[in-house]
Amino acid sequence: MKTQLISHARSGSTYLYDVIYHSILASNPHTFVFNEPFNMSQRKLRDLSDDEKDFLLQSRLEKLVKLPHVYQKSHIHHYNFLNTRQMEYYKTSEWYNIFLYRRDLFESTMSQVISDKTKMWIRYEELDRPPLITSRDFARVLKVQIEAREELFNLKYFVPNEIVIYEDLVFVRETDYESLAISEIIGPFVSGKELVERAPDKKEIVSNYDQLLDQYYKTVKDMTFENFELDGRMITATRLEEAI
Repeated sequence: MKTQLISHARSGSTYLYDVIYHSILASNPHTFVFNEPFNMSQRKLRDLSDDEKDFLLQSRLEKLVKLPHVYQKSHIHHYNFLNTRQMEYYKTSEWYNIFLYRRDLFESTMSQVISDKTKMWIRYEELDRPPLITSRDFARVLKVQIEAREELFNLKYFVPNEIVIYEDLVFVRETDYESLAISEIIGPFVSGKELVERAPDKKEIVSNYDQLLDQYYKTVKDMTFENFELDGRMITATRLEEAI
């Protein structure tokens, strides 16, 4: 079985990947697992030449297509590192597609811009001083988050077998695992080392939180979107739900 978790940044994807990880390996120890195989912008790859990155990307692609049991997580924009020929080759495999997204557009924007500032993504340490998020930084990341939603919801590459919404997760691993349709295919929940911590309350750590919230409302007030509807902070409908 081949399973991929497709999401956008700061959607809870690392947590959900972790929730499924141990159970899917217990059900089949030969499963090849990979976190963000197509992400060629990772810091550890920055010293590689373009030719080396192309070779690495192609070798990962070959493994994902040829191996019979795979579990991988990718943000939607990571697939853009594949060219048209590579994507068509990748799609020759039959995947169980789990789409994950966060309804609260403001919250995910705050999460990403804070992580950009603090460089803390899945583990959190107490900060000496709260980060000051500039209006410019917030506007840049809000644009990125909107573009990611549009790309995730336009069904360009894949159709979901299952949709998970961040706000429906309770952050109890066994409970969240058993709420997934794929759990009936994989089998019982298996626990393991917990790699991800719940992020701290953003209002408690960002000194200009209210200013950024006001900026958010002013920015999105008159915006329209191709692939989703927005009511204040919350995404209320997407093209994903029409496809499943």
